[in-house]
Amino acid sequence: MDALIKKAGLEEEFKKLSEMFSDSFLIKGEETEELKEALHRAPDGLYKDIPWYLEDRLAAMDITRLDLLVRIMNYEPVGKMEAANVMAEFVPVGLVFAFTDGENMTFAVMKEVKDVLMMLHKPEMQEMILTLNNMRYVIRAVLGLYGVCTLKQLQNTLIKVTGGNEEEDKFKNLNKILEEYLPFMEEDGELWLDEKYVVSQYLETKKDYKRLLRKQKTDYYIPDDNVIMSYGQGKMLVKNPEYEAVFKLLNREIRDQAQTEAILEEASEYVIMEDWEIPEIMNRLYDWEMVFSSEKAAEKVTGALSRWLNTIRRWSECGHSRNELLKSDVDLGNIACPNQSEPAGERAKKIYPMTRAPAVPGKNTRSAAARNRMTR
Repeated sequence: MDALIKKAGLEEEFKKLSEMFSDSFLIKGEETEELKEALHRAPDGLYKDIPWYLEDRLAAMDITRLDLLVRIMNYEPVGKMEAANVMAEFVPVGLVFAFTDGENMTFAVMKEVKDVLMMLHKPEMQEMILTLNNMRYVIRAVLGLYGVCTLKQLQNTLIKVTGGNEEEDKFKNLNKILEEYLPFMEEDGELWLDEKYVVSQYLETKKDYKRLLRKQKTDYYIPDDNVIMSYGQGKMLVKNPEYEAVFKLLNREIRDQAQTEAILEEASEYVIMEDWEIPEIMNRLYDWEMVFSSEKAAEKVTGALSRWLNTIRRWSECGHSRNELLKSDVDLGNIACPNQSEPAGERAKKIYPMTRAPAVPGKNTRSAAARNRMTR
């Protein structure tokens, strides 16, 4: 990161940004778990109104975020990306306070929050957390597969993936549970609600999701455990044999594995959400300034792309792949390949952790020097 900043000539701007960040979000001096003292030392306006809602939403928190909060409380080390998440998600609402001595940054959880987190010792709380997080994984999978659906369809899918039916007693209150739980996911930015519809975060307006609903003409695909686990973890790109074939051919042309992976990941998202076909993907290759070594190489890539696209689960098909719906391959007859003679610079630019409960809070016995600390 430092090298990139220096190369871009942004050292002074980054220094000013860092100073502004420190003045606005960090408390100077040693950390404390005493709320009154921390509030007294905090920058003006930082903790004007702390929403102490943790007790109400403890079971509804994403299990990975809850695990991170417990690790901070126990003064366990965290990485830079995790620290950034703490600053973005926990510090603004007062679940974690950030301190600096001018060189290093430390995190501390106030005693009031610790008292709430001690509820994690209770078996019934651990069971509820796992149950709701399993539900969160299914909801993520549903939105990853459909893009949008009614609350009733979401309820039906939840019942079907468990192999039950809505007449069973354990599902009698499912609708009420969803109505209480979905707003937590909406608050976390994972979805949004519009009357009877549950909508993916990637569909920005009612017009967007209504357009998608008009496209959907088939029954909804009911995901199995593998799909739920993958989509629940945010992995919508399935690296099946068809993907591997495309990757091998494309990487042979690009000779950069990271760039090849980035291209195919982006392409898969557009196929899932917007029904991209081979022409759109080939146009995207122009954006990446790619030139095929020969017309034969381009034909091999388009053929492999055709087979791969038919395996991708699409929103417009309610989570089914075209292969599953017995649709024929995309016609390659009119596919234009990138112009091999046109210089690159002259091309036109187009625009379910389901297996364990979270860590249980422990008593901190470490010295201050051994606590989680990150150099700025």
